[in-house]
Amino acid sequence: KEPDKNEYWIEDYVFDDDPFVNDAYRKKESKRCGSGILKLTDAGNGTFTGKRDLILGMYIENYPD
Repeated sequence: KEPDKNEYWIEDYVFDDDPFVNDAYRKKESKRCGSGILKLTDAGNGTFTGKRDLILGMYIENYPD
């Protein structure tokens, strides 16, 4: 929790290529603290990486300046 800030939740993490992440899902996503849709990158050796930047307070009601 951030010091002296109200508590809030963030969007789930989901994968960009998931068939349930369609246009309707993307339109209703609230993007709290940034999008939770991850695009995976092939890192080699059968592994994939995803990155999500959290922007604290983004689209949070009553978030103090």
